[in-house]
Amino acid sequence: MTARPYDAVLGDIDGVIRHWPAADALERANGLRPGALAAAAFAPGRLQPAVTGRITDEQWRDAVAAGLTETCGSRERALAAVRAWSELVPAVDQEVVTLLRDLREVASVALVSNATTRLEQDLERQGLAGLADCVVNSARIGLAKPDPRRRGTTVPYALSAGGRGRQPWVASITQKRLPSGSARTTKSGSSG
Repeated sequence: MTARPYDAVLGDIDGVIRHWPAADALERANGLRPGALAAAAFAPGRLQPAVTGRITDEQWRDAVAAGLTETCGSRERALAAVRAWSELVPAVDQEVVTLLRDLREVASVALVSNATTRLEQDLERQGLAGLADCVVNSARIGLAKPDPRRRGTTVPYALSAGGRGRQPWVASITQKRLPSGSARTTKSGSSG
């Protein structure tokens, strides 16, 4: 029997499988400058509680609207802008989806994301729920990657969350893109 080249494949979700559209037109339609929604949503004091599960996705989006109320001129306009932003759907890279499905035949696949409590619903809605052997959502485990308590790597906690109790060799699919546009795959060892 031939040894498998990898025990597991670890991949990110956003920036690898899913690619979110720009919100510029939506922001202009709601009287916001380009980048205003991202600035409000991803402010560290607002995002960190959402991606570590201390608040729900709904609470986070409500806090984003609160942060935009003055800029929008009213709470109602801010809520409308956040609702429209919340309805954006990311494009799915079908080449990466096919790659991951093929890889599952020879290795376990774990996907990791700094996400809110809405991730599982979004993956289901986009037909991606069964793509991996395990999906590690930072909001469900209370840790965002990279976590310095985990020595800067997501491999140990991602794979242990999937029920694996050993240090594997993994192939990681990162957000970096090659000039051809394909995801980069690298072999790396987990150091625990």
